[in-house]
Amino acid sequence: MYSLGQMNDLMILATAYGQALGFTLIVYAAGLALERIRPVEPVNWRGVLFNLRTLLIFQIVATLLAVIAQPAVRRLLQDHAPGWIGLIKVGSLGESTLLLIGYLCLYDFFYYWLHRAQHAYPWLWATHRLHHTETNLNVTSTLRLHWLEELFKLAVVILPMLVLFDGPPAAAGLFAGAIRFWLFFIHMNARISFGPLSWAMTSPAAHRIHHSIEQRDRDRNFAALFPVWDVLFGTYVRPRPGEWPRTGVEGVAETTLWNAMRAPFAEWFGKPAPAGGSGQSSY
Repeated sequence: MYSLGQMNDLMILATAYGQALGFTLIVYAAGLALERIRPVEPVNWRGVLFNLRTLLIFQIVATLLAVIAQPAVRRLLQDHAPGWIGLIKVGSLGESTLLLIGYLCLYDFFYYWLHRAQHAYPWLWATHRLHHTETNLNVTSTLRLHWLEELFKLAVVILPMLVLFDGPPAAAGLFAGAIRFWLFFIHMNARISFGPLSWAMTSPAAHRIHHSIEQRDRDRNFAALFPVWDVLFGTYVRPRPGEWPRTGVEGVAETTLWNAMRAPFAEWFGKPAPAGGSGQSSY
């Protein structure tokens, strides 16, 4: 039997899971409707259903990390390294505005290097490949992710952000929501490009290049928010006017959810992981 405290914890987790899932499904529905205005390609409903099943598993882990792991890491830092948490404080409205901009820029900086590593190292690519097997990129592709990706993001992205920024939970939730909304946007099956301003903010056209199956687009446009990181580190490609490349991974298609979830473990502990400096181009 569960104690009262355990029941309360389970209710908190269930509520957080339900809220996150509900929010995502609403955004998916709205995105799929908006994509019909100027789609790149017809929607593949079988792929959408696969993405929804993947979401159910991914969101469980994401909720556990957000509700349990992240607060636990924060408490650990506060107890044992109080001088190394919240180095950048929240102050006035002006400071908060700068905080938001700085937060998003630094978040994307850490995300850029994690994302680049996922394409450079086969053992990381084994977890990230699922996201790139999408041959019909659309809003539901956003969280077509293996749950292991959240563990790496916690270590490489979230932990540094906890150390650097000190803010109320509401602010952290707002920032996380803004980032997720933009991720939904850039995965849309929509003919949206920022043209000459493509270097300033990531667009669906620019991110489609990252998912492109074409050899010339290999390992490009890693940033989620600000392509300036790609520009600075030599991985930026500007979207070509009127060109919407095919997406996916050459010779690889996830057929079942079970195969998708077990694939990284099979490669790590069974057959060797695919070789090559670029995970995406290894297939």
